[in-house]
Amino acid sequence: MARTIVRREVVMSWDDPAKVVVEPGTFSLVSYKVDTTNPEYSAKLGFLTAR
Repeated sequence: MARTIVRREVVMSWDDPAKVVVEPGTFSLVSYKVDTTNPEYSAKLGFLTAR
């Protein structure tokens, strides 16, 4: 059995045009994180191992 697990975190900020030079209604990227794993179940070992 195999599966892939992907977790993403995107943090956005709607900037205030009175404080930052931007077009009204636009936003900026603050941070972006990705965590990917593909665990494999081994019947011989009996636990998940990372590939």
